[in-house]
Amino acid sequence: MSQPAPSSQPADTPLTGTTRVATPLGALAVEVLGEGPPALLWHSLCVDRAVWSRVRDQLAAQRQLILLDAPGHGDSDTPAQRFTLDEGADAAIAVLDALGIGVPVDWVGNAWGGHVGIVLAARDPRRVRTLTTIATLVPAVTGALRAQTRALLWEHRLLGGRPWVVKQLLPTFLSRATRTGDAQAVSYLQSRIAALDRHAFHVAMTSVMLDRQDLTTDVARLTTPTLFITGSHDALWTPADVRAAKSAIVESAVIDGTAHLCALESPAATARAILAHWTRRPNAA
Repeated sequence: MSQPAPSSQPADTPLTGTTRVATPLGALAVEVLGEGPPALLWHSLCVDRAVWSRVRDQLAAQRQLILLDAPGHGDSDTPAQRFTLDEGADAAIAVLDALGIGVPVDWVGNAWGGHVGIVLAARDPRRVRTLTTIATLVPAVTGALRAQTRALLWEHRLLGGRPWVVKQLLPTFLSRATRTGDAQAVSYLQSRIAALDRHAFHVAMTSVMLDRQDLTTDVARLTTPTLFITGSHDALWTPADVRAAKSAIVESAVIDGTAHLCALESPAATARAILAHWTRRPNAA
């Protein structure tokens, strides 16, 4: 069965409650749907909240979902200058407070969203009931990856979201199987990358990639039940990396046939892993 096409506003799943919330990083677009305990979903760089469109129905059957467009993405404002992960956590808290959510949330973060979730759970575990990260590179960006990121920023600053620049990013986000067999996912990603203006791309990539601190110490401080998910073809946060990070508080899962956007590439398997973690919820250390 083919998957529904993701878009900024998925046609087959109308927006059921959207608002804009003022935060320290500007006004963020927020969508709320479903009933039950709250779960906040924060996406990766270069996409928007529609990246969850293929798993949202399964997750919303168990939770009240809070899906936001991260700073500089989708319908949210672009910060005027670089920002830190702590400021991202402050923005998430502003969203939760504005929605009147005072209980701990189940946090699901893809890459960037996982970084923010780790920082928030490490500094204030009372805010996070469970933490799920997807393709979230824990060490700082160094070496060849750092050089590649700088080159990409230079190219995007000169050319913007031209097809040649977009083409370079596709293998990072999507596995070969997805790129050749899921035209809807490819079209969605291409449109989202192309839609990012040069300032938004530069601020976000610099803040989240080049300036991001090593999160190894933050992971060691976690007391929140945590699940690290990655794709079997993710070159940034590999299955071996995820398995090595397993501990008394951290579980691991690998989604076959995916790269960086597991929820888009293999929604059924990703939703099962998330729901199992929510149900399992091992005792916090």
